[in-house]
Amino acid sequence: MVTELSAKPAFSLSSTAQSGAANYPGLDDWRDLPVSQQPSWQDKDVFAASVGELSVLPPLVFAGEVDVLRERLAAAAEGKAFLLQGGD
Repeated sequence: MVTELSAKPAFSLSSTAQSGAANYPGLDDWRDLPVSQQPSWQDKDVFAASVGELSVLPPLVFAGEVDVLRERLAAAAEGKAFLLQGGD
C-alpha cells in the first residue's frame, strides 16, 4: 500500500519557521572566513562568470524550507514525530 505524505505538518510551526532567513542576521558571514582548500581555477574569468550566472538563479532550497525542516527535526527530537532517513 502506498500513501501520500501530507504537505500539512501534524504539528504547528513556530513563527520562526514561517518568517524565513530574515531572522538570521549574518547568514553570509561564512564568505568572510579564510579559504584553505579552494581549488586553483585555471580560468578565473570563466569562474567569475559562472559565479555571476549562478548568483542570479533561484536558490535550490529556499530559507523557509530549511526553517520547516528544522522545526520538523526538532519535533522528531522531542518524540512528537519520527524521522525516516534513507541513503548512505
